[in-house]
Amino acid sequence: IVHHLLRVCPPQQVSRIAESLLEVASSLACHLHGAFVLQRMLESGTEEQKYQLVRCIERNATSIGSSVVGARIIGAALTHAAPKDRVWIARAVAHDPQILLSLAKTKEGHRSALLVLQTLPAREQERASAGLAQHLDKLRASKFGRIFVEQLCIVRGQEQRPAHSLTSTDMHVQENQDL
Repeated sequence: IVHHLLRVCPPQQVSRIAESLLEVASSLACHLHGAFVLQRMLESGTEEQKYQLVRCIERNATSIGSSVVGARIIGAALTHAAPKDRVWIARAVAHDPQILLSLAKTKEGHRSALLVLQTLPAREQERASAGLAQHLDKLRASKFGRIFVEQLCIVRGQEQRPAHSLTSTDMHVQENQDL
């Protein structure tokens, strides 16, 4: 019901609800139903609500990124936040290489991990990709890790190279042209 109210009601009508949700956003981001509500807020909330939610995600990237459900929030933020805010979220996630690796290996997180790499500026992308390249064996051991590596190759225009032949330099992705 709350997600529906956030989507259809004028912002001033649901501002108190949104404020209450933002106060506990770091906990909601790791809860199945709470994450769904926060996703709707990222999609249709006011710019201020989105900004506050992005700051919360940035501050709590490690705990949110460690949660299976939190991976959805990271992906939604990297899709719906303002471009400069997307970079801050991507940096917060990439700051902990284990979180990025964990995301890349999961059903909910592999798309978010790819978005993180696509969002980072070139040098930071290279550093994060190099960190992931050190764990190609772990990525290949996971169904969604293999999908992540294959999608990364497609983004780089290397569709013809099989994932098992990747080297660490292959993990680097082109700089996101939108930034």
